[in-house]
Amino acid sequence: MVRNKDSKKWVIGLHGFKRNKYMGLRNVFHLYDKGYNIVCFDGFAHGLTYGKYSDFGLTNSKVLNDVIMWLKNTYEVEEIGVFGTSMGATTSLYFAKNIMKKIKLTG
Repeated sequence: MVRNKDSKKWVIGLHGFKRNKYMGLRNVFHLYDKGYNIVCFDGFAHGLTYGKYSDFGLTNSKVLNDVIMWLKNTYEVEEIGVFGTSMGATTSLYFAKNIMKKIKLTG
């Protein structure tokens, strides 16, 4: 997590296959200069997380949902964006199609 003091805008950076959270950070760090807070995490079976086999985004989309809900419950959030490359893009699209429509992201 990289925080911008007093910012209520967030972006979650998702990494690609065989990468880790630092690649996700590299892909969204330019948004820090635009006032966004940044959150990145190691996808399932990548980096320092547990697991032997990746499912290319299905499990990570559930983790992404948990991260978004944690942000909303922990901080005052006005805006959340998700940016992913490769497997991270698959994760974000699966999340948008199958999970986001089932939860309330505002209010």
